[in-house]
Formats: sequence, structure tokens, C-alpha cells
Amino acid sequence: MSLRNLLWAIPLALVLMAPFWHGRAADFLRVDSEYPDDAAPPQTSIELRRVVISQAKAGRDELWLTADRLYSRRNQQVYILENADARLAGGGGGPVTVKSGSASYDTGKQILTLLDNVDVVTPDQFHLSTSVMRYLVKFGVLKSAAAVDLSGDGVRVAGTSFSYGLRTGNIRVGGRVRCDLW
Repeated sequence: MSLRNLLWAIPLALVLMAPFWHGRAADFLRVDSEYPDDAAPPQTSIELRRVVISQAKAGRDELWLTADRLYSRRNQQVYILENADARLAGGGGGPVTVKSGSASYDTGKQILTLLDNVDVVTPDQFHLSTSVMRYLVKFGVLKSAAAVDLSGDGVRVAGTSFSYGLRTGNIRVGGRVRCDLW
């Protein structure tokens, strides 16, 4: 038997052995996707202009956000707001108004982070300015670990941290504090 007669045996052997190698070769050559064939990929972003958002608890509005632009990328739990203003329900004297250049709101943790020249006005007309501030919605507390300037009612206080309980109206300025009275 010559070598040329044995050449037909190679394709025959490959066809007969196909059940053993076909699945692995098909898996190797397949282009996989992160998503099942019947599911569409999730929405990766959202963008809205001139937005007003309100949040209520027990039938009482406690948070109003306005922004020139709201967007989110991939994580639909965190929203970024540009030129954001917030109005927060206080303990009884009226709302606390907050203006900032930008903000982010984490809907899962219920934390509003305000950035870029944050200005706060309390119901009793105290003015506060800082570079960054967080509003912890669950606890009704404004907090900052940055330098703050607080002024109003014949007093000016500068410090390196700040806390304001909206339900109680208690203001705490901590860290290195300087106080001027007039």
C-alpha cells in the first residue's frame, strides 16, 4: 500500500473524531458577549437638561434639586448635576437653600455631595460658604470636612469642619476655629 492511498484516511479520521473536538473548536472560535442572546445591553447613560427633582418622606417634601444638566454614566445609581441648587426642608423655620457649581446624588446611599463654591443660607439667615459639602438625607444632616466661613446675626466663624442638623437647627463648626463678633 502506497503513501498516496493513506492520504484519504486523514480526512476520514477527522470526520469520525468530530464529536470529540468539534465542541472545543466551536467554543474557541466563538465571539462571546457579556449579555445573554435574548437580553439587550443595559442603558449606559442618561442625560437631562433643566431638571427639577423632589423627594418626599412620610408625605412631606424634604429635598428639591434643580440643575441645568443631569447625567449618569453606566451606574444609574449615581447622578451628576451641573449648576445645582438644593432646597432642604428644615426643622420648622423654613427651607435651607444651597447653591453649588456641581453635585452628585447617590440614590442608593441617599447622599447628595455638593461641590464648587457651595453657598448655604439657613432659615435664620446664617450664610455659610465652603468648597465641598454632603447632605446625608437619611439623617437630615449637612456636613463638610473642608474650610468653612459662617456669618450672620453679628458673628463670623471660620473653621475646618461643619455640621448642621436640619431637624434640630444645631450648627457646629469644628477644627481650628476663629470667631469675630460685631
